[in-house]
Amino acid sequence: MNYRDWRRWIAVGGDYTKPNVSIGTTAWTADGGKQWTASTTPPHGFRSAVQWSENLKLWITVGTNGSDISRDDGKTWQPLDNGNWNALSLPFVVGPNGRIARLNSTAVTPEEPKGTSNSK
Repeated sequence: MNYRDWRRWIAVGGDYTKPNVSIGTTAWTADGGKQWTASTTPPHGFRSAVQWSENLKLWITVGTNGSDISRDDGKTWQPLDNGNWNALSLPFVVGPNGRIARLNSTAVTPEEPKGTSNSK
């Protein structure tokens, strides 16, 4: 479990013996934990860690079958990779057998604010 501010929290988990089952793996709260809601589009399997990236303005969660990101405070998740990860302390993620990686922030860019466009 991790938090963005006192109101917004994300909880991740699942059954580590069934790493590809995504049902019940994430929940979010926007009221400091008074009410929790399951993600409508969960990550693609068991997740062992989650963290908010202030720089990227998104959540990242990791597990044994990959990582996912959420741009809407945990309501929906989209796959980022399919690596075997156990924990994260951004910008680093770690996996089994001493595996360490650094998040390439250029590969995950913040969404453009609604109503703006880069087209000329």
